[in-house]
Amino acid sequence: MACMPTTQKAYTTSMVWLPQQDGAPPRATRIHGRETVVDMLAAELALRRMVTVTGTGGIGKTTVALAVAEHMQRQWRQGVVYVDLAPLADGSRLAPALAAALVMERPGQRTLDDITAALRSHHMLLVLDSCERLVDDVADMADILLEGTQGLRLLATSCEPLGLPGEWVVQLPPLAAPPGDALDMEQVMHWPAARLFADRMGRDPGDDEAAGIADICRRLDGIPLALELAAANVGVLGVRALARRLGDGLSLQGGQAGRHRTMEAALDWSYALLGEQERQLLRRLSPMRRGFSLDEALHLGADSLAAWPDVLDAFAGLLRQSMLATISDTDARRYRLLETTRRYAAARLEESHDYQRVMARYGAM
Repeated sequence: MACMPTTQKAYTTSMVWLPQQDGAPPRATRIHGRETVVDMLAAELALRRMVTVTGTGGIGKTTVALAVAEHMQRQWRQGVVYVDLAPLADGSRLAPALAAALVMERPGQRTLDDITAALRSHHMLLVLDSCERLVDDVADMADILLEGTQGLRLLATSCEPLGLPGEWVVQLPPLAAPPGDALDMEQVMHWPAARLFADRMGRDPGDDEAAGIADICRRLDGIPLALELAAANVGVLGVRALARRLGDGLSLQGGQAGRHRTMEAALDWSYALLGEQERQLLRRLSPMRRGFSLDEALHLGADSLAAWPDVLDAFAGLLRQSMLATISDTDARRYRLLETTRRYAAARLEESHDYQRVMARYGAM
C-alpha cells in the first residue's frame, strides 16, 4: 500500500491534495553497490519523462527506485508520489489506486481523465512500483498521463519494459560478489554483495567467516533478496553451516511479508507472469549449469524443427522479463540462468511430465 503523507498541502485545484514531503515510503535499509545506478537514474529523469527499472524478482528494483525518489525529492515542486501496484488484481483498479496515492477525495470514483486533469500543471515524480502483472494496462495509463501533462515524470519498476515510445530502460544486474580466491575479510568487504550480507547479519562478521560469506554471495548470485533472507538465518545456523546448506539446495525462510516473504515466493511471482511456452522453456533450460548458446537452448527446448519459431519467441520473452542473463555481447553471445532461478526451474521440471525426456536430451548434447 502507498504511504499516506503526514502533512498535506492544497494546490491550485480543489480536486486533489498532494503529499509535499512524504509521498514515497522511507527506505528501511541502506543500499549497497547501487550508488552509480541511482545517480544515473536521477540524471536521466532530469532529462526524460519515462524511465523503467527492470530485473528479476528480488534483484532490488523497489529499493533502487525509492533511493532515486529520496535523492530527487526536493527537485519537484509537488514532490514524489509512490504507488505500489503489486496488490492490484486487474487494470480497473489502477485509477483508484493512483487517486488514493495522490490523496484525492473519493479515490474509488476517480477516472484517469480526472487524475490527468488534476496533474496537468504539476511538477512531480510518480513512482509506479511492480508494474509487471498489469504491464499493458500500466503502459496505457502512463501514455495517457504523459500525453495529458507537462511536468510529470514517471519512474516504473517491472520485470519487463512497458514498451512506450521514449521509455528509457535500465536492467538492474545482481550485486557483484567476491571471487573464489582465498580472501580475508577486508578484501571480501570490497564487494557490494558481501557488504549487504554483512549489514543484514545484525552483527559484525568474524575474520574466520570471510570464506563462508564469499561462498554464500556467489551461490546466491548476488541477488539482494536472497542475500537478505540468507543473512536472517545466520543467527541460527552460523555462516559456515549456512554456506554448506546452500550447497545442498535453496531453502531461505525470512520474516518479510507478502510475496517477498521468501526467495521462492519472489520466484513464484516471476514464474506466474510467464506464458506457458516461456515456463516450459525455462524448465527445460534448468539442466544447463553453465553458459549456453541460443542453438543449445533451441536444441533443449524444441521438440522439432517446426517448434523453433515458438521456442525463439519464448526465449525472447525470457530475456525481456529478466529470467535469462546475457554473459557475452560478442558475436558468440551466450546466456545463463542465475543459480537461484535455475534451481527453482529444476524443481518445476522434476514436477512435470517432461523430466525424463529433457534429461535424456540434455545427456545426449
